[in-house]
Amino acid sequence: MYELLILLIALAGLMIGAELIIKAALTIAEHYKISHAFIGLTLLTLGTNLPELVISVTGSVQRLRGIETSGLIIGDSIGSCFGQIGITMGIVGMFGVLTLTKRELSRDGVMMLASVALLFLAGLDGTLSRTDGLIFIAAYAIYFFLLYREEEVHEKFKSAPPLHFMRTILSISVGFAILIISSYAVLNNALYLADMWGISQSFIGIVLIGLGTSLPELALSWSSIRKRAVNLSVFNLIGSNIFDILFTLGVGSLISSFIVSEDLVRFDIPALFFFSLLVLLFFRRHMQLKKNEAFVLILLYVVYIGVKIYSL
Repeated sequence: MYELLILLIALAGLMIGAELIIKAALTIAEHYKISHAFIGLTLLTLGTNLPELVISVTGSVQRLRGIETSGLIIGDSIGSCFGQIGITMGIVGMFGVLTLTKRELSRDGVMMLASVALLFLAGLDGTLSRTDGLIFIAAYAIYFFLLYREEEVHEKFKSAPPLHFMRTILSISVGFAILIISSYAVLNNALYLADMWGISQSFIGIVLIGLGTSLPELALSWSSIRKRAVNLSVFNLIGSNIFDILFTLGVGSLISSFIVSEDLVRFDIPALFFFSLLVLLFFRRHMQLKKNEAFVLILLYVVYIGVKIYSL
């Protein structure tokens, strides 16, 4: 199982690379006193989803070279979304109190649902075309603009933490280098394992890679609990699901269109929509996630993975 070992090491490399970039992004955000909502929905979302983004771009380039990677790329995004609002949000909700305001629920929650619905509609014809990718990116750009317009950046920076420019740039550069190398290792070994085991790429993408690439969100969420900044976590998790679909798949399909399997359209994407809707309904009841509701999310995630394994 040499290839499986390399795959696991490469997934760890994705985490390390993302962690270096996340720390640099947080340093910049704290220096300029950017709000937790904006940090979680944008900067941290980009940082924690760099593994998925780099894998999507790498897979798209490989597809241009004649290597089929569609199932891995789309499966990774879907699996990561499930991991973020299932296992990660569930664990955080068991140990901390996650809250949302009505405005955040209607703005960010609805956008999360809309992104899954858009993926479903785009995949009905069996492909994610370059046109679909352009629509996805345009939708994310509009969402980002609305977030930016609401953000109030303070003009006084005297009491802000110092920003070590060269150290920050070095951290980002090394992080990106590790991400790129690890992404190639993840894709190549995942493709080999899917072929060797005789299972679909989408299964590997959802169950193995998707869970692995959602680990940065879990690490960040656990850190936010210890630092008593739990709400930073919920913004990051919701923002990550929006980013994973609209931007990650958007950029990938803009480079090279993807094939969307019938199983994804008939089961996995609708299941993700139901899961996302359930999360929002939980928050809507009390504007926070209760511990019993967090446990339900973990349980449903385990059931979903069990169904995927049983259907092999």
